[in-house]
Amino acid sequence: MMFYIWLKAFHVVSVTAWGGCIVGSTMAIAYQSSTSAQPANKTMYLQLHLWTKRVTSPTTFVVWLSGVGLALAAGDYSQRWVVAKMGAMLVLTAIQAVLAGDLANLVSGRVPSGLFKHRYFAMWSILLLWLIVCLTVFRGSMV
Repeated sequence: MMFYIWLKAFHVVSVTAWGGCIVGSTMAIAYQSSTSAQPANKTMYLQLHLWTKRVTSPTTFVVWLSGVGLALAAGDYSQRWVVAKMGAMLVLTAIQAVLAGDLANLVSGRVPSGLFKHRYFAMWSILLLWLIVCLTVFRGSMV
């Protein structure tokens, strides 16, 4: 039982860090892509790319691993709220993957088409994280 509590705490901290990384990176790219000083942005893009490689991407793995572990340990992996939560996580993971690819392109000097989408990625990331929190908090009333 103590292991489950520690796993849950580890999962909450991981999701918080992961969500912050995604929202922060999308907002930084959206802001930087709207300014006219593109050559000065290469350093910022490099730092974001390194952060994504070293922190955000590994945290994605930790979030999924600990979340699936919690669902299996509690035996509630087939409940509707868990399935909805995993769907939201899949969309967030896809946003993070697109973000990582766009950052790699920006660092190498290629400007990906449609950088404006990062404005929407930030909004959708916040909404999906809010949905995940609501699903987790109100899960008892959704059974």
